[in-house]
Amino acid sequence: QLYVDYQKNDCFDDSDYLKIGQQISGKKILLIGPGKSVVNEKDNIFDFIQKETPIVLSVNFIPDDLPVDYLFLTNSKRYAQQAKAISEAEGKTQIIATSNVTKAGGRFNLNLDYEKLIDRDAVFIDNSFLMALKVLMRTGVTDIALAGFDGYSLNKESDYFSSKMEYEFSKRMGQEINADVNKTLCKFKSKLNFQFITPTLYRL
Repeated sequence: QLYVDYQKNDCFDDSDYLKIGQQISGKKILLIGPGKSVVNEKDNIFDFIQKETPIVLSVNFIPDDLPVDYLFLTNSKRYAQQAKAISEAEGKTQIIATSNVTKAGGRFNLNLDYEKLIDRDAVFIDNSFLMALKVLMRTGVTDIALAGFDGYSLNKESDYFSSKMEYEFSKRMGQEINADVNKTLCKFKSKLNFQFITPTLYRL
């Protein structure tokens, strides 16, 4: 509760959800997470983009050498880690930020209420992957390809393309988080059509 209260920053986001929906509703989306498979499977991801021409939305990072239409930003630490890349992407990439992230100067392109997107009953209450899926569902998206959402393993040194992005608790609670995500993905299946295009520990 202390963590949620610290992150809380009320945001009236109906108009921004409407804007996002007008731009992406009914279109194929490629959602990219920061898992190691983004590096290992970069050629396959690029081939998918070339063939399917989806709207590309990355979560909490700007991938190297891949075009990104939207960045979904949910974490101030990730914002600080990616500050240079995010600054360079402005003008080419629209930034959708949750209300707990404050821009260094001015305003992000689109701002969404953080508290409406978290799951207080989850092991990882503000899992950015699940938060992004909730945003896409609300904006009318139904067809989503997923890359870089590898899940949490017990035997890898890091589950992320950069070890700087590793969460302290991810090794200790990785299996619980995976199970929680699987449960939520099963709930979302009635509204979303998922396609993992990179290897993952998640199971639908």
